[in-house]
Amino acid sequence: MITAAQISDSEQLALLEKLHVFQIHGRDKRGRPILRVIAKFFPARIVSVDVLRKYLEEKIFPELENKPFAVVYVHTGVQRCENFPGISALRSIYDAIPINVKQNLEAVYFLHPGLQARLFLATFGRFLFTGGVYGKLKYVSRLDYLWEHVRRSEIDVPDFVYDHDEDLEHRPMMDYGLESDHPRVYGAPAVDSSESMYSMSQRIWTVGVVTVEQPHVGRARVAFSLAEPRRRACLHATDMLLSPSAVTALSLSRVFVGDAGQHHVHGCKFKSQSNNFTLKDMVFLSWAAPTPKEQKACIDRSGGFNYEAKFRGATAKSLSSLQEDKGLSENGFLCNHARVLVGSGLETYEKGKRALQDWRHFGLNWAFVDPKTPVQNGVKFCVCVKEFLPWVMMPLQIVYVNENKSSKQSMASFRFGGGTLQGHLLAGEERFSIELDENNQVWYEILSFSKPAHVLSFVGYPYVMLRQRYFAHHSTNAIKKHLKAL
Repeated sequence: MITAAQISDSEQLALLEKLHVFQIHGRDKRGRPILRVIAKFFPARIVSVDVLRKYLEEKIFPELENKPFAVVYVHTGVQRCENFPGISALRSIYDAIPINVKQNLEAVYFLHPGLQARLFLATFGRFLFTGGVYGKLKYVSRLDYLWEHVRRSEIDVPDFVYDHDEDLEHRPMMDYGLESDHPRVYGAPAVDSSESMYSMSQRIWTVGVVTVEQPHVGRARVAFSLAEPRRRACLHATDMLLSPSAVTALSLSRVFVGDAGQHHVHGCKFKSQSNNFTLKDMVFLSWAAPTPKEQKACIDRSGGFNYEAKFRGATAKSLSSLQEDKGLSENGFLCNHARVLVGSGLETYEKGKRALQDWRHFGLNWAFVDPKTPVQNGVKFCVCVKEFLPWVMMPLQIVYVNENKSSKQSMASFRFGGGTLQGHLLAGEERFSIELDENNQVWYEILSFSKPAHVLSFVGYPYVMLRQRYFAHHSTNAIKKHLKAL
């Protein structure tokens, strides 16, 4: 995969010019020139933030400094991993806009906003886009509504935008995120089918998104949840129609999984004779403190890592190196760090090391890890956290375990890092370490980088960041209390 580091700045600039991501052409019905932005065309993985700023400063902003203008932002078909530069990058780009250009901007027509885009702007819009820009934003769910503001004959719109708009005409619930924006899959029995129900023996609730694949038919991506009302596994799906041997649903209806002999859980997939259900963006919930059996079920269903391989093991580096890593910030990751003095001497260090190996740093009444979990590279574990009423189970995997000792300087350190798996609310990595420094002092440290990986954390990310600091405070207190008690 090509990245920004592999091609020169001039090649990146030429690519932006060729793709026509940003174009000034056409006018709205007030006679204002239009800056058209086709977000799907923006290659976020290839073009760096610095190059994008340079392109805008040289090619776009000079043409917008002298008179009022409007923006038509086309969000159709945007993929977050491919076209989204990251929150910090958006803020950096916005800050680079000249003040007179910001003042000349009078309207932003946001075409085909998805549910996540609406939630993101509702949560972060006022903080990211200051100076009244957020108030100029106008959601436009159909092209017909756009033509009420923009002169249709003067602006070019790609064919895929018209295709998506036609789908919306027949499936209006897509506007609100209540229906999949992928083609339907047909051939299902009625909702009141007499098929047998699959009994679940575990008290576990899973919510997320499932991609349904059928041979010769296609895919449908739908919201779902697995619950245990009356000991039945059910799907709260949206516009999901599958073969008779699987499940069926209409918008906002309840659907039940088929016979246990046909469907079973294996890794991160539900398998049947004719379908594969790939689980993505899951969240594992339980109404009481999860048992070891429930934690194992969470781990078995979680699948692989939910962040890129190039970032795995990054927390093994120092805090300064992590903060200077432009790749992390450009991909939307934020760092979190806590370091506290817990004692002195080699004996305290050894006790602190054993405390980490026994998961004493998670010895809290609202957060825990099974203390029998071995701290070894490749081991998967489940962090259980109490959030309001339910408990949240978040799967991770240990990506490294390092211990260094220096006999000459009487220094030592023990650290291990855990990477998030599919089903975790966040994407990223967290390191826990105990260190004996050159002054014979023992330090406990937490270092992490993360970003939202689910709509729940995406909407409530400020709260998630507060919870991270809250955990760091309580975790350091737990370590200090444990060491004093020994």
